[in-house]
Amino acid sequence: PGYAATILVTLFFSTLQLLFLGLLGVSLWRVFENTKGRPLHIVMSAQEFPAGPAAARPANAARAPAGGAQ
Repeated sequence: PGYAATILVTLFFSTLQLLFLGLLGVSLWRVFENTKGRPLHIVMSAQEFPAGPAAARPANAARAPAGGAQ
């Protein structure tokens, strides 16, 4: 007597436990995939553009400091 209710309650909570364990696994897998250090996008082709005015400046040219004029 009462075994059916006990079995149903046990099955219900076991199902919930497995469901949340699966959700936790999916979440951890996404974290693992995002921390691999892979690029977000794969570039299919690159366009070559002509050198602009920044390329004409000598490499040792003085630059303004990042904080502004001194």
